[in-house]
Amino acid sequence: MTGTEFGNKYTSAQLKEISRDIAGSIVIRDYINGNSRDTHRETTDPEKEIIKNIAYGAMMAYRYRDGDLDGILDMAEFTLHQFISNCNAYDTIYTPLRNVTETW
Repeated sequence: MTGTEFGNKYTSAQLKEISRDIAGSIVIRDYINGNSRDTHRETTDPEKEIIKNIAYGAMMAYRYRDGDLDGILDMAEFTLHQFISNCNAYDTIYTPLRNVTETW
C-alpha cells in the first residue's frame, strides 16, 4: 500500500487509535552474561505516551510524504531507542508499524 492509499484509507482519528494500540506493549531487552533476553510487557503511562506519539508521527509522515517507508520506519525505531534506551525498538515499534502499513 502506498502512502497515498494509506492516507486515503485512514483518517487522522483512526491513525491515533492505531498508534494507541501499538503503544500498549513494549519489548525490554536485558543482557545476562553477554546474552540478550527480550521481555514483553504492558507499557507504563510515560512509555505509552512516547510510543504512541512516535507511531502516530511515523504514520502521518507515510500518509503525507508517500515516500520511503523503510526510512520512516527506521527513523521511528531510532527515535524510540533515544527515549527508551533499554527497549527493543525493532520489535516494539518497527514491526507493528510495518504490519499496519502492509496488511491494513
